[in-house]
Amino acid sequence: MPGHLIDKAEYFLLKDSRQKLDEAMNQVADLVSERKKYAFVAKSLKEKLKSDNSAAVETLEILSSIIIKNDSFYCRKVASLAKAAAEEFNLEPNKLKIVETLSRLHLSGLLFAENKTDELMFYPDKAVFLIEKFSELKKISSVFKDLDECFDGSGPNSKTGKKISLEIRIVRAAAFYYNFYYKNFTVGQILEKLNFLSGKALDPNCVSVVFRLLDKKDLFSELKIRAVNVKKLEPGMILKSALFSKRGAMLLPSGTKLDQKLIDKIVSFDLTESVADTILINIK
Repeated sequence: MPGHLIDKAEYFLLKDSRQKLDEAMNQVADLVSERKKYAFVAKSLKEKLKSDNSAAVETLEILSSIIIKNDSFYCRKVASLAKAAAEEFNLEPNKLKIVETLSRLHLSGLLFAENKTDELMFYPDKAVFLIEKFSELKKISSVFKDLDECFDGSGPNSKTGKKISLEIRIVRAAAFYYNFYYKNFTVGQILEKLNFLSGKALDPNCVSVVFRLLDKKDLFSELKIRAVNVKKLEPGMILKSALFSKRGAMLLPSGTKLDQKLIDKIVSFDLTESVADTILINIK
């Protein structure tokens, strides 16, 4: 009957996605045989995927975490940091939920991507067709597609700045941090990476918030670095992260030594254009 007909291209794309998902499941089964701590995964995930939206998120989250990062809790860790950052932006509850879901799904495109040419890309287009099949997830699929968009417009669709949803910008900052962390980079190296990517791949305002959250965990103390509010800057302080306007323009590079004249300019600029709230400085 006509009502049951579907587009052939859609049929084959869905079939291909399911085949790749089955292959991913087989990989998990192999991992389970080698790692007893993952024994709970292979028994139930495939059936749970069919049941509801929350099961779909959990399935894709655990699959991608194990296969891509070899840690079943990886995406959940990214989600925890991203949600904390979103709370710093005072996002409303429904947007907090979107941030959490996007974080938990952010690696799922890598399950289906065959040619991973860039280690800092998530290939969301490879998974969005599957995500759209679940009624509740379909609502966020248009946002999910922007996971590879860069703040400076260098992403695949050239979206820039606030044209990229804040939820995506937050998730990217959290995801990049954990990507570097799992590569066993030192805190100093992670700091350098995030500094370099601020205003480019990442929204500097989101990086600023991540820095503030990491400072609360005392991650920078051994480097004699701390996060301070820009309203509390003092002469003699040396910037360990670049100072950005909230629009994403770099005002002062990392390594700048502050004097009163520079501080007065920052205060004046903040009154008109506004600057990122938090910056890292060397502890005297």
